[in-house]
Amino acid sequence: SLFHAIAYAPSTALKNPLTHLSLADFQTTMSVSCFSLLALTQTLESLFLPKSSITALSFIGSQQFIPGYGVMSIAKASLEATA
Repeated sequence: SLFHAIAYAPSTALKNPLTHLSLADFQTTMSVSCFSLLALTQTLESLFLPKSSITALSFIGSQQFIPGYGVMSIAKASLEATA
C-alpha cells in the first residue's frame, strides 16, 4: 500500500494572490503536491500486491476558501482528482 502526504508550495505562491502566481511557482506546487503521487505509484507499482491500496492526504482547502492557502487549494483539488 502507498500513503501519500507530500505537499509544498513556495512561500511566494502562498502569500501572493492567485492573480500574481508565477508559472514556475504553479509548476513547482503541482509537481511536488500532485504529480508526486503519480511518480511514486509508477515507481512502486511492481511491488504492490493485488489488494494494495493508494491513499492520499488532502485538506478541506481543496473544497472551500481558506485564507492564505492560495495555490495549495488547486493542488489539493488536483490531487483528489488524481487519487
